[in-house]
Amino acid sequence: MRAWVFTILRNTFITRYHRQGRERALAEGLEQEFAAVGEGPIAAPPSPEAATSQLHLREEIDAALQRLPPDYRMAVVLADIEGLSYKEIAEAMECPIGTVMSRIHRGRRQLHSLLYRHAVDAGLAEEPEAPVSLDAYRNRAASARS
Repeated sequence: MRAWVFTILRNTFITRYHRQGRERALAEGLEQEFAAVGEGPIAAPPSPEAATSQLHLREEIDAALQRLPPDYRMAVVLADIEGLSYKEIAEAMECPIGTVMSRIHRGRRQLHSLLYRHAVDAGLAEEPEAPVSLDAYRNRAASARS
């Protein structure tokens, strides 16, 4: 009986801890949005160039989502766009939570590979650095010793 009660208490604590973290993140996000808006007049609508750029980016993301396999697409959309928990996604997709987690991971990884070049071109991401050559690294270590 005692172990059962401790398990319930532990799970309740974990649930409350995660819920408070989400609430804290939401509050911080709202504070940042209010700070960005400021106390001045309402911001002007975006320029036509900015609106076109946003529309183009949205179309690229939609096209990349459509290229994902249906199971990965559904898991990513439910998690990242709809904001459902893994448990809720598992119930909706009628599969184990571990399967949901792997589908989300693989779907995000495929989206990254599909969208990374567009993000670099749009200035949203940096060009990846070239990997360090193992020979150059070894030579650097050897020259430091001498």
